[in-house]
Amino acid sequence: MQPTLQGGDARWYKRDIVWLSTWNLYKCSPGTILTFVSPRDPDAVHIKRVTAVENAIVRPEKRPELITDIPKGHYWMEGDNPEHRHDSNVYGPVSTSLVKGRATHIIWPPNRWQRLSK
Repeated sequence: MQPTLQGGDARWYKRDIVWLSTWNLYKCSPGTILTFVSPRDPDAVHIKRVTAVENAIVRPEKRPELITDIPKGHYWMEGDNPEHRHDSNVYGPVSTSLVKGRATHIIWPPNRWQRLSK
């Protein structure tokens, strides 16, 4: 699967720039793309897709024998790019208190303008 958002290149004009909304951050469903403060590094902000919400049960990819129940007020976040796994498979469920925005549209570059769907 191709990553939904293009990034990684140091040049800003080769990266996708997204519009972030702060509405309805605490009632997201699987497929929603959120930005949040990394649970491991308070200076880093990640952008990942919600794959499970509170009360769901997941099996982390790195340790499938550890069945994880998502606690109330948390999301299970995963990246679309399996080569760069800095997501809930590494640090577990993410508290909704760390969520900063919901990505709704790609606004740059112009040839990639689009609404982000689930």
